Amino acid sequence: AEDGIRDTSVTGVQTCALPICKGRVVAGMIRYALINDKIPFFVTEKPNLYSDMIRDLDDIGMTNELGLDTAKPKILMTNNSETVPYTLLREVNGEIVENNLTLRPPKTGNAEMDAVLKKMQQNDSLGEYKVVFTTYSQLQTVKGKETERQRFVNQFAAGNYMIFDESHNAGGAGETQARTKEQREKAKEGESLVTGRASFVRNLVRKAFGTFFSSATYAKRPDVMDLYSSTDMNLAVDKIADLAEAIKSGGIPMQQTVAKMLTQVGQYIRRERTVAGVSYDTQETKVDKATEENMATSMRDILAFSRAKEAVVKGI
Repeated sequence: AEDGIRDTSVTGVQTCALPICKGRVVAGMIRYALINDKIPFFVTEKPNLYSDMIRDLDDIGMTNELGLDTAKPKILMTNNSETVPYTLLREVNGEIVENNLTLRPPKTGNAEMDAVLKKMQQNDSLGEYKVVFTTYSQLQTVKGKETERQRFVNQFAAGNYMIFDESHNAGGAGETQARTKEQREKAKEGESLVTGRASFVRNLVRKAFGTFFSSATYAKRPDVMDLYSSTDMNLAVDKIADLAEAIKSGGIPMQQTVAKMLTQVGQYIRRERTVAGVSYDTQETKVDKATEENMATSMRDILAFSRAKEAVVKGI
């Protein structure tokens, strides 16, 4: 990679079946961050996915370092209203035994949890914790105001390692016009026009020592590609805000070329199981042609209306 591009990688996953599941890869990146004396932030879609990640960390031998088989694992969960049960399998006298445990936040009340996070910021230390688990919903403002969680993540993410599982959740709504004062200022600086948590995550990406993105649909829309500004895609344009239009103009061939070039520099990994030997037996199904034609006509009318509306909105 060129100078100025930090430690980063994107993983695309078509299927997820052990032992090739992306969870093992993400667990490996958490271990990699710890080896390099960095705090790993694991960001995912829902708290229940924490248990899967703990299982994968256990499978790669991180149990002792993170205390996964104890009542107080060294994982800081920011979701103060959640408790996440998880199970570690152990062999005892030739039999598989379940060890049922629970991941808990330091405090359950909002004020109490905020106090814990604030103290960590003041001390510039996580204390006994080594890893941070959070969700995309935790990175949002509340009633338009910055939260203590956001301040905490913002401080400790700087210079550390951000791991975004299901990273398409941080893509944003695909803003293309600067309607607000904030967006107009971003447009002047050549930054993405996204707002809310999508904007917050992009700021984390810029400040982090390293980033890792994992998703089956990481590139589902060209307008979310600036999320991956820590990859070599950043070198393709003078302003990161121009990346979406460049990829959109190139269409599918451009997306394929981008994926290929990222692969060549080790920044994109696609994981999938082979379908060799799998047979597809198609079966003929009788349908009512008139009904299908009516449905197709309705869908065409909806598409035509949507395109007409989009043209009008752009002209406002």
